[in-house]
Amino acid sequence: MSSPIDRLPNELVCKIAFYASPLINIGPKEFVSLPPWQVGHICRTWRSIVIADQSLWTSLVYSRMLAVDDEVEHLETLHERSGGALLDVAILDLPLWKDDDIDEARHAHPFDATPADAAFIAHSHRWRSLRVYSNSIYNEDAAIFPNILLPVRGRVSQLRRIEMSCEHLFSDAFRSPFNAFREAPALREVVLTKGTEERAPRLNIPLGQLTVYHTCLRVAEVERILRAVRVRIRDLKLEIPDIRSGPPPGPITFAGEGIHFPRLQRLDLRYQENIAGVLTHIRTPALRTLCVGPELWDPPLLDFLHLRPPSLHLTTLILSYYHIHTDGPPQSASVQPYIDVLRALPPTLKTLISMAELDEQHDRSAVFSALTGATPRLTRLALSKSHFDTRVEEEKDENEAEDGADDADGLGDVVPSFLTMLRSRAAFLCKLWIVHHFDHPASLRATSDIARTAMQDPALAQLEVEIHIDVNAEFLVQELTEPA
Repeated sequence: MSSPIDRLPNELVCKIAFYASPLINIGPKEFVSLPPWQVGHICRTWRSIVIADQSLWTSLVYSRMLAVDDEVEHLETLHERSGGALLDVAILDLPLWKDDDIDEARHAHPFDATPADAAFIAHSHRWRSLRVYSNSIYNEDAAIFPNILLPVRGRVSQLRRIEMSCEHLFSDAFRSPFNAFREAPALREVVLTKGTEERAPRLNIPLGQLTVYHTCLRVAEVERILRAVRVRIRDLKLEIPDIRSGPPPGPITFAGEGIHFPRLQRLDLRYQENIAGVLTHIRTPALRTLCVGPELWDPPLLDFLHLRPPSLHLTTLILSYYHIHTDGPPQSASVQPYIDVLRALPPTLKTLISMAELDEQHDRSAVFSALTGATPRLTRLALSKSHFDTRVEEEKDENEAEDGADDADGLGDVVPSFLTMLRSRAAFLCKLWIVHHFDHPASLRATSDIARTAMQDPALAQLEVEIHIDVNAEFLVQELTEPA
């Protein structure tokens, strides 16, 4: 008589194996999954079921510091069990299993190919996605990646997505033009994050076929990139971080007429005033989501909103993090561009995410007044907690009493204008997020009181309110802008 564990349906066993697969945490809310090696040890029946399901063996994670015995055999087994299925591949520079021999692996000769490297790239023709992650501060670690990947040139015919997370010295390894992905006919998505202007990775990739492109780039490259991706691109993010050395670059200028993006639905521009010229030189009839930093609010964003063609139906606007100071008279002057943007919001807008950090109480009341009645069909609204706090958290005295009295005293005039704004859009607004970058107890209590007041208002019975605590608003923006 068979045991109950042997009588489970194959589909259920595979589901158990899928959810039991270990996850490797490589950053805030960033994970890669490993195949379910351990599940096969439970019993012979489960082992045969799990091995037979190719979809459970399509995640391949490789590291020079993996510290796994018989690494070549390990990789060959995974390739065999995945059959002909496409693979999602990750290369990391951190140890996955244990800390033994890490220094030996780190100081091994990174320019020398190893048998494990060859086994890892043996099936590169089946790679569907490639993720490269490093947080190393060692040059020799950074040098590992291009030396592993260079041999795959011309052998990534199925590769659709590349994601590189560039910490510290990682991008130095890619400062010379990197040609491994120059011939990648299926490539559609490239996401390069956490780079710097001086260390922006220089990947030779077929830009004209991309639908998603996120990159950190040099000012001089902006027009070339825009013209190269314009035909198919749907999601574009350009970052130009502050220059750490040398004279600052001049403003971006464009030769000839503006650039037309027939399919662009999401545009994200960050960090430098130099990039302001992009908004005035592009045509985006299909644009639905726009994310900009405050350096673009006035006048580029205002001009963009005022001069938008009737065909533009912007549904999501993200005003990324910025600390609006109100030092010096007149105190309200520095927040005026923000208020002007709120008053210019298009009537098609359904989601507004504002990470602006305000200082003075009358500024916050003016912001709520500007929002009252504007873009009436707004259904989702996210505001940083400084829209309610008297001072931004990082400027509060560390020795301030945690009884919340100071916070509560500063909220009296804010709540009425806040509730008036909510009631003005009660017919459509169904979701409100209040975003904390830091979880100061007194500030949280004060924000909770405001949220409770809103939820208890009879006119706002349908409103759902959430308070988010997140040190990195970027992840929250991604969560809030996920398609419904």
